[in-house]
Amino acid sequence: MKNIKTIIIIIILLLVGVLSVVGLRVAKTYLSGAAGGSEPKNVRVQADVKSATISWQTEKEAQGIVEYGTTPASLLLRALETQPTTVHRVVLSPLKEGVTYYFRVRVGETIYDNSGIPYSFKTKAGAALVTPTIMLTPTVAAKPTTTGGAKVTKCVKSEFMEKFGTKDSRFDLDSNGVVNTRDWVKCLQINK
Repeated sequence: MKNIKTIIIIIILLLVGVLSVVGLRVAKTYLSGAAGGSEPKNVRVQADVKSATISWQTEKEAQGIVEYGTTPASLLLRALETQPTTVHRVVLSPLKEGVTYYFRVRVGETIYDNSGIPYSFKTKAGAALVTPTIMLTPTVAAKPTTTGGAKVTKCVKSEFMEKFGTKDSRFDLDSNGVVNTRDWVKCLQINK
């Protein structure tokens, strides 16, 4: 008789424990905002070179998590909101430049995405190193002069550009053996 009472008490305690856990999960989901009104609306992404800002809105306050990664199947990285709100903003950083990222929003135990497909965005490519190009446009014809044995009658950009990198002594005003921008500058200085 004592054994049956003990078994019944243990079963009742187990049932109470299981129901408590299930009840707590339901309460947690409800309190975290995963019930109606927490669906993300107007999901937007503003991507830069090494970061992206994910923003969305909900009808009621909720605290979201953005799960993201470089493939739709590996959303292993997470960015959390610090408090419940209706206007959500999460910054993902650091990211790789010029890479496509995939993400979804989680509120409680509920996952929100683009109808079963993760949202996606691509970070901007970094600014490539650009060698500055100097455009030379003469406005005054040169006065005739003699420099290094070569007679220069005028500073015409197209003539100098045509001869750049050559050893044409008519245009090599600094006598260094090659026609370059220094010769052009010297021509302009002579003719001021």
